[in-house]
Amino acid sequence: MVTKKTDQPLARHDLAARLHAVPETDDVISYTLACAVTAMQATGAAMLNDVLSQAVTDHVHKTFAGEQLYVCKRLQGAIDARNTAIRRDYWQHGEHIPLLVRRYGLTERRIRQILA
Repeated sequence: MVTKKTDQPLARHDLAARLHAVPETDDVISYTLACAVTAMQATGAAMLNDVLSQAVTDHVHKTFAGEQLYVCKRLQGAIDARNTAIRRDYWQHGEHIPLLVRRYGLTERRIRQILA
């Protein structure tokens, strides 16, 4: 979307409309960053400090208010690499599950799920 650059800040309702157009995802961190990028692009980063951060905060809060959120410890690529290492340690190196539990900080149940 191309917008005309002006010296006047973007009206709050225009910014709210653009934030509302950001596609919702289950990943609250990615969604928040997408909202921040959208707001920065919409304003030319002119309102980067207080107003912009408050607008994004308000929008994300309204979007996820009342929901229980889970923010995973690792990105999917890191999880895949960890799971591959667990399988390698178990199948190729013969390491026991209690050792894998301690090494990777997971429950025995989760280790068994990964190995299944």
